[in-house]
Amino acid sequence: MKIDDLKEKLDDETFEQLNSFVDGLIGQRDAARQESISGRKGLKQQVEQLTALKTALFDKLGIEEEADIDSLPDAKGQADALRQYEVKLKRMERELTDKTQALTDIQTARRKDAQRLAINDALKGQEFTDPEVAELLIANKIEWDGDELFYKTDRGLVPLVDGVKLLTEQKPHLLKAVGTAGSGHRSTSGAGGIKNPFSKDSFNLTEQIQMKLENPQLAEQLRASASD
Repeated sequence: MKIDDLKEKLDDETFEQLNSFVDGLIGQRDAARQESISGRKGLKQQVEQLTALKTALFDKLGIEEEADIDSLPDAKGQADALRQYEVKLKRMERELTDKTQALTDIQTARRKDAQRLAINDALKGQEFTDPEVAELLIANKIEWDGDELFYKTDRGLVPLVDGVKLLTEQKPHLLKAVGTAGSGHRSTSGAGGIKNPFSKDSFNLTEQIQMKLENPQLAEQLRASASD
């Protein structure tokens, strides 16, 4: 039966009220139907999100099913274990740093000892007026290649002994004068003397400037020696 079939049996006002009421019921029905459809879609979406979240959570926890949850330690226990692990890890890192530094110090000390012994061996047979100055000059030219010592020159690295010979040729005034010609060592300030550009006997301003540029420490020592 259609509502229009009642139109002839009812007056116009009553029919319009009935028709409006029926339209309202139909609208409520359609709205409820649409809300139900939307609700089902939203519920389905929530279920899918929860399922994905559950899968991700299980992966994080390292379990495969809900029954495995009971075998997991409580969260507080996990936090305490994590803190203990972090403390232990930091302690181990500090110990490793200290041991590494100690090993580095030992290696540095051994290298210094090895360098000192090598320089002393290379200086044997040479009569320097001040061996400490000569040792300092040579040490400034030292370069390690692996576990071997070399003397650094403008032409590259040479054995330490050759470096000492080169130093005596370049700076003969560092050697004690032997007082005889042809000895391989020169003296420019008389028998028993040494060449000191700061002294009165062998004063040389050009050599002073050059020495200050090349080796300021030696220049200062020679200047102090000349003023004594």
